[in-house]
Amino acid sequence: MNSFCNGVAWDSEGDILGIVTDRSPSIILWDANTRRVQQVDTGLRDVLSLILWAKSSSSLLAVGTLKGNLLIYNHRSARKVAIYGKHTKK
Repeated sequence: MNSFCNGVAWDSEGDILGIVTDRSPSIILWDANTRRVQQVDTGLRDVLSLILWAKSSSSLLAVGTLKGNLLIYNHRSARKVAIYGKHTKK
């Protein structure tokens, strides 16, 4: 099954590339140093449309959906905080 990339973003250190696609509720993280791929299940049920690392911290990642939901993911602690219904559009 083909999927389209909806977003890519490098962390502030330039070590980890985050990727979201239109057919998966998971974030794909590629570590450029170790060349390992990790998938993080967001638990969100709609299409992921945005990915952005925090500028001041290389461990915080924001992922948005087409329905306006948001997930904040801490890569160091693997902690996820979902924020639902903050926007009505992407």
